[in-house]
Formats: sequence, structure tokens, C-alpha cells
Amino acid sequence: MGISGVTADNVCNLADISCANDEVTSMYFGNLLKLPAELPDHTVAPFNMYNYEEMTIEDIVCSHCDLLSGTLPAAWGRINTLERISLSSCKLEGMLPPQWGRLTRLEKLSLENNRLTGTLPPEWSSMAGLERLELSYNSLTGTLPPEWSSMPSLRYLEISANRIYGSIPPEWKYLSDLRRVDLSLNHLTGTLPAQWSNMPKLSQLFFNDNQLSGCIPESYTTQVFPSLTDFRVQMNPQMTGCVPPSWRDPQDVLYDAYTSLVEDNSPLVLENCTPCSKEATKSDKGSDKGGLSTGTIVGIVVGSVIAVVAILFLIIFFCCCRKDKKDVKSAADATGVAGGCATSAPLAENSEAACSFRSGEDEGPIRSGNEEPSIRRYSYYDDVD
Repeated sequence: MGISGVTADNVCNLADISCANDEVTSMYFGNLLKLPAELPDHTVAPFNMYNYEEMTIEDIVCSHCDLLSGTLPAAWGRINTLERISLSSCKLEGMLPPQWGRLTRLEKLSLENNRLTGTLPPEWSSMAGLERLELSYNSLTGTLPPEWSSMPSLRYLEISANRIYGSIPPEWKYLSDLRRVDLSLNHLTGTLPAQWSNMPKLSQLFFNDNQLSGCIPESYTTQVFPSLTDFRVQMNPQMTGCVPPSWRDPQDVLYDAYTSLVEDNSPLVLENCTPCSKEATKSDKGSDKGGLSTGTIVGIVVGSVIAVVAILFLIIFFCCCRKDKKDVKSAADATGVAGGCATSAPLAENSEAACSFRSGEDEGPIRSGNEEPSIRRYSYYDDVD
């Protein structure tokens, strides 16, 4: 391993190192670390020259190692034989290596009570053999990866006391072997996933001390969710509704969940609380009376705009027609009526036959309005044919 004097005989004889066929299979750092130590950077010599794929290490354990610091080596993701990594209660920093998603044989990963930061790697969904994942009491952020729903062997998931936010993934309902989930003491929002009641083996579910809202699903009862025996949801002040009535029974397995809410002075346990089903009914009735759906409101607004435009168009049209009629009448009065003539023909400029009239005093023949008036005197011969 790049250190002189180290042989299989003297290494395998150490109390905290286990070997098989002269190869190291387990390393327990607890008794080895008497002085402050730091996990080496596996990207520099001599560690970058190791053939990690050929290593046979199965366990790396150092619990409650206050003297161990550093970051998690991404290169460990190439040790295909790893089955357990337990480095809890140390002083480890940095991010969770996405490369560890290659550890398909890893069964237990315990990194709780460190100083780890960053987000939860979606790449870890490839850990097909992982049964226990412990990440509580760190400074992890980000959301819960829906991709983790493809971890078929996962049984125990503990991510409490971090800075995780966002909603609880309904997709995790596919974790059919899950027994315990602890997501308490985070910043989770949204509602409790009703789909989780279909998880046949889930018995412990801790959501307390978050920012969850909405109601406790009606399916979270012993009758519908028989595997659930320990449920904690206190210290979520934005939640509404009531606890399921069966929780109030001291013989019910979820009676402790009820008492924890009583101690929290939660409105969910008040005698005059409104059950979720009644709140939904009240909301539906309110929608029928005054609250309309978005589609209905949009339809009403669009229809109203079209109706207003149509009415304005008709008003403008009738006003224009009325104005044209007045203009025509005014023109007729100016040309015909002023001279004592009435006409039924349209008035036209330069029309010589536009109007004919008869003088009131003269009974002579009708003449054109454009002809010059002529003086005609009476003659004797007018009476002679």
C-alpha cells in the first residue's frame, strides 16, 4: 500500500483489521486512532495508484471517532466488495459522493452526527442492496430525491435533524420493504402522502417538527394502515383537520400519536375541530355557490368581453346610420324644400331634372328648377285654337 515494512502477516495480526486469504476484509479505526487523523485525499499519490476494483474490503467502521476528520473519498465507490460503511459521530465534512451509487453490495451506510453538507445524491438510487441509511444530525440541504424509490432493499431511512426542504415524495410508496422513516426536525412542506398507506411493512413514521400542512389522511388508521404502529406528526402548526377518531381509543396502537398531539396543544385534537372530509364538503359547496373554477371564470370573462364589443359595434353602427339619414335630409331641405319643391328622386349635383315646381301666382306650365323665369303676357290669341 505504499508503506515499507507492511506485509499481510503483520497487518492481519492487528486487532482491528480482519483478513481472509491474506487480504484485508475489514478495518475498524476506533482503537487505531489515538491521535488526530484525517481521511486521505484518494486523488493524490499513493492512493490514486490503487486498483480499488480489486480490493476485497467489506467493512469500514469508525463510530464515535472524535479525532477523525476530512471528507468522504469518492474513490471508495470503486470498491465493489464493500458491504458496510459506518463513520458516525466523527468530524467528517464535505458532500456525499454521488460515486458511491456504484456500491451495489453495500447494505449499511451510517454517517450520522457529522458535519456533512450538500444535497442527497439521486445516484444513490442504484444501491440495490442498501438496507439501512443513516444520515441524521448533519447539515444536509435540498429535497428528498424521488429517484430513491428504486432502492428495493431499503428498510431503515433516517435523515432527521438536517435542513431538508420541499415535499415528501409520493413515489417512495414503491419502497415495499421499508420499515422505518425518520424525517423529523427538517423544513419539509406540503401534505402527508396518502399513498404511503399502501406500504405493507412500514411501522414507524416520524414527521414531527417540520412545516407540513393539510390534513392527516383518513387512510392513516389501524384498519387501513395496519403495519403503522408508531406515528409522530406534532409540531407542524400549519396542519388542519382532526386526528382520526380511532386514535382517541387508549387501546389503539396509534394512541401515543394522539397523546403527543395533546401535549403539543395541537388544534387537531380539539373537540370542535373540523374533520378533513367536512372541510372538503364545505369547500365544494362554497364552489357551487360562489367559488367558480378557473375554466368557468375564464369563459365568463371572455364571453363578457365579446358581448361588450358586439354591443359597442351595434351602437356605433346605428349612430352612423342615423347621422347619414340626417345628412341626406338636410341636403334635401337645402335644395328642394327651400324653393317650394318636393322630390322623391335622389339629389345629385349638376342634375338638370333634380326638381320641378309651379309658381303660386302663375298658372303657366311647369318648368325646370334650373330654367330662368320668363314673363308671359295674356294674348287674345290664346283663346283661339
